[in-house]
Amino acid sequence: MQASLKTAVILIAVASLWNGRGTADDSRTWHGGERRFLAIVDAHGRFVGPLKSGGVELTVNGAIVFVPIHRASGADGHTLASQYVWGGVSYGNSFRTSDCSGTPFIRGELTGTLRPATIVRQGGEATLYIAPDSFSSDFAPLVRSERFVEGPCATLTPVDREEGWTPESSFPLTQHYPEPLTVR
Repeated sequence: MQASLKTAVILIAVASLWNGRGTADDSRTWHGGERRFLAIVDAHGRFVGPLKSGGVELTVNGAIVFVPIHRASGADGHTLASQYVWGGVSYGNSFRTSDCSGTPFIRGELTGTLRPATIVRQGGEATLYIAPDSFSSDFAPLVRSERFVEGPCATLTPVDREEGWTPESSFPLTQHYPEPLTVR
């Protein structure tokens, strides 16, 4: 009698766990033999890639790079809840000019596992600049400037040395994957 009671309690416990998971909307479960995941989709509804830590990994010109996204802003400046654009909210681009022109200087993380890259936005266009597959270089710029996200350009005091890369290639993100982006 006690064994059948224990068996019943165990079956009820397992059944309650099973019902709490495994719905079609649960992106953490297997569905139809395939793993479901959150995906980034462009303005035309085309799949860009799986969402990973606030962005997506892309293979561009043979290099695997991480490309961040952030929430888009509406015309009134308010943040939109479900639309995204290319670029991180805290990234800045350094240039070897005083007016943020030319190609950016790519600063990579020393612990990064993917090819260093940076995004430059000019109005509605976002371009990804990719570092070469080589050691970083030291640069001693005579002038330098920096722009954060879509803010104004700031001329900075030159530094003794900066370490990073001159871009090897570029990729027009918004031409290939138009904004706004969504996560599904």
